Amino acid sequence: MKSFPRFFTKQLLLFAALAFFIVVVDLVLYVGIAMHESDVNFSEPSVVVKTVSEALVAEDGGESYAFGGDAAQLLDEKDAWALLIGPDGNLLWKYKAPDEAVKDYSLNDVALFSHYGYLEDRPSFIWSRDDGLLVVGFPASSYSMYSTMGFPREAIGRVPLYVLLVLSADLLIFFVAYLISKRRTVKSIAPLTDALDDLSSGQAVKVNLGGDLKEVGERINEASEIIRKKDSARDSWIRGISHDIRTPLSMITGYADGIAGDAEVPKRVRDDAAIIRAQGMKIKDLVLDLNAASQLEYDMQPLNVEEVRVAGLLREIIVEYLNGGLSEKYTLGLSIDDTAQDLVLVGDRRLLKRAVQNLVQNAMVHNPAGCAIEVGLHAKRDGSAEYCSITVSDTGQGMSVNDLIMLQSRILQSASSSPKQDEAEPHGLGLVLVEKIVRAHGGIMQLAGDQGAGLVAKLYLPMRHG
Repeated sequence: MKSFPRFFTKQLLLFAALAFFIVVVDLVLYVGIAMHESDVNFSEPSVVVKTVSEALVAEDGGESYAFGGDAAQLLDEKDAWALLIGPDGNLLWKYKAPDEAVKDYSLNDVALFSHYGYLEDRPSFIWSRDDGLLVVGFPASSYSMYSTMGFPREAIGRVPLYVLLVLSADLLIFFVAYLISKRRTVKSIAPLTDALDDLSSGQAVKVNLGGDLKEVGERINEASEIIRKKDSARDSWIRGISHDIRTPLSMITGYADGIAGDAEVPKRVRDDAAIIRAQGMKIKDLVLDLNAASQLEYDMQPLNVEEVRVAGLLREIIVEYLNGGLSEKYTLGLSIDDTAQDLVLVGDRRLLKRAVQNLVQNAMVHNPAGCAIEVGLHAKRDGSAEYCSITVSDTGQGMSVNDLIMLQSRILQSASSSPKQDEAEPHGLGLVLVEKIVRAHGGIMQLAGDQGAGLVAKLYLPMRHG
């Protein structure tokens, strides 16, 4: 698949182009700053020296000099001073020069301050004239001299500001590029991530993409179609098995029931027939649970929503068990809070009944020696949310904390994926179906218990008053 490499190659090329663009911007900023500083500060000494030189005029054959006007005012503004040194090093003229600078200079002195740019520890600039060497000195804090170059200390002080300006420009470019890149990438990738989320939750997807990711979208569509066909085949197989088992199973349980109720048949045979009938009913329940769990898992069984009076539903379940020949090993009770007598749950009555029956049956199956089973109904409120709590507890053998954690983990895994045959465990399919039914109604199931202290299953379902 070549579309992914092309997509990321384009991203890398865009990054390289961005880096090149930033280099160009930095270069432009550097040149602009340098030209600005050159115009404002670096050229200023040359302008001052040239202006002073032009204003300094020799008179009387070089015996005296005329100076003043704008040039003198300019020196005063800069707090600068000036000297004119003759070819022999003698001082020809001065203007407000410090006392230590008013002297004759040797060739070595001229060479030193010409090279280092300092005269008596003051930054100095030189201008060559026919009658000698003009020296203009500035305050010690105005320039930092390097050889014959002078760097304005004010400009040097602004270097951190310029660095911050360049970095800010780079960060701004990066941020704008990030926003644009994020928008482009999200626009390209979002349909894929949404499709994968839907696919992981078992929904069919159809992705329509163009450009470099078109091939990826087509592959996802192919995978979705394959999964859909497999799910359809699985559902058809489960429904077919359920249908094929129902008729012979009904015959087996019917004949077994007839034999168990025939007084002319020996007691041992009647007992065996009763066992066959009981096991046949378990198989029937397992097939019904498997079919219902599969349909709920793939959202193929729509909820038959109606108003369900929860207290009445629980009484109906208890009566059916008591009238159906409940074994003497088990006692079955019902407790309903006074505040829960009129609770109305909006949901599928048949599935909710199945969920409670599975919990009661689960308590019987895993406590063959007998136990007391209690079904309870309570009204709960959490802020503005109101829900009912259906509790099925037993006094049986219970489970250890580790086994209970493993059971809850298996139930959650089975609720989000298809359970494998080699992963069958106690409390398996029946509780998985209960969790699926509760989740389909917007509720949750919780399990609690301890070794030798029985098991408690709580169903929390949103509801309203009738």
